[in-house]
Amino acid sequence: MRADYLVVGAGAAAMAFVDALIDHSGATVVMVDRRHAAGGHWLDAYPFVRLHQASAFYGVASTMLGHARIQSVGPERGLHERAIAAEVIAYYQQVLDRMTASGRVEFHPGCEYVGGHQFVSLLSGRRYEVEQPCRIVDATYLSPDIPARTAPPFRVNDASVITVNDLVRVAGAPSEFVIVGSGKTATDACVWLLGNGVDPDAICWIRPRDPWMLNRAAVQPDPGIFLGMVADLLTAAAKATSPMICSSGWKLRVSCCASTRR
Repeated sequence: MRADYLVVGAGAAAMAFVDALIDHSGATVVMVDRRHAAGGHWLDAYPFVRLHQASAFYGVASTMLGHARIQSVGPERGLHERAIAAEVIAYYQQVLDRMTASGRVEFHPGCEYVGGHQFVSLLSGRRYEVEQPCRIVDATYLSPDIPARTAPPFRVNDASVITVNDLVRVAGAPSEFVIVGSGKTATDACVWLLGNGVDPDAICWIRPRDPWMLNRAAVQPDPGIFLGMVADLLTAAAKATSPMICSSGWKLRVSCCASTRR
């Protein structure tokens, strides 16, 4: 086959890149991805995940994600909507349909790039080659390792270890939950357990490092809020007495490195 670009991956970075090519050039593109559809790690997301930011901030330049709705109920009442995984996946399918409808993009899911302008179907074993000259764009270069696809990086004795995806299938009310990690996924897990009635004292949160967190209420698509975000951040930094500022409305047992705080 022939194309100006062979793009490896169909996650957020790849979709944004190809979207820009379609709108600002006459280039032709072949996209390949190991997964069955576009959307990258969203296809492996845990059931209760939501976008980490307002939907209007996310996605490709040509197509808005969501409808810029303001939430009217719940703890984020008054803030812009945040898409759930199903909405993000449907969004990327919509974007992909737009790309392929242009006649300049071919998408090959379930395929692995093997180098030399070649990729192979993981289902049929069929080998494809894109003729040169063709630019290779590796959009998987910064792809994250996610719990759903990787083994625990530690040894486990006498404990049941599951990924965050399997939390929704837990039965039997365990005596304690131990959440390992300090990022958004771990934070979501703690919040989801608390929201489902788990006693805070039954959650042990092991954080290998302290996360950077922003107040979502100060990072909104509303220009009046967004333009004040940097000023708010710098003001908070100027008033801070320590590089580690912890503010929690929950009583969790937190184990950070070798120390344990309550």
